Amino acid sequence: MKSIINQISRYHIINYLIPGLFVMIASKYMTNIAVCIDKMWVICIIGYVTGMVLNRLGSLVIEGVLMRFKLIKHAPIECYVRAEKKDKKIQELLTDANMYRTMSVASIALVIECIYLSIIGLLIPMNATMLIIVLVLMGMLFFASYIKQTRHIVDRVNAIKEKNKNV
Repeated sequence: MKSIINQISRYHIINYLIPGLFVMIASKYMTNIAVCIDKMWVICIIGYVTGMVLNRLGSLVIEGVLMRFKLIKHAPIECYVRAEKKDKKIQELLTDANMYRTMSVASIALVIECIYLSIIGLLIPMNATMLIIVLVLMGMLFFASYIKQTRHIVDRVNAIKEKNKNV
């Protein structure tokens, strides 16, 4: 068990485990239904898989939509690889950007869950309205953060590319 924990990277903790556990905890408080899982490792696995699904949805859907509408663009991969060797901060910035993207998907998932719970009567409409507003604002914050962070990364990669061109 300890060797498995040691092999989980910072990226996986930030982009899979934290968003997955956040959705699980938020869902529990929205429904007041407690799922009794007495093993912490089971909760972590469920959170990790939930986060992995959210991350992949963000990568395939959210990133695709933002690129389609030209809200973000990526540097060519060869430029990114070269820049990452010269600027170690790029990998950290990319990890954070991906977390913002994953949390924006988590916000959307929770809004959908909130609407569904409200329709079937497990959530009081007044509480649902306030919760939806908070979740939408949170989602907008993470969308904007993802766009800004992605642009910042591309700017850093391009600056290194230009610096190498002038040398």
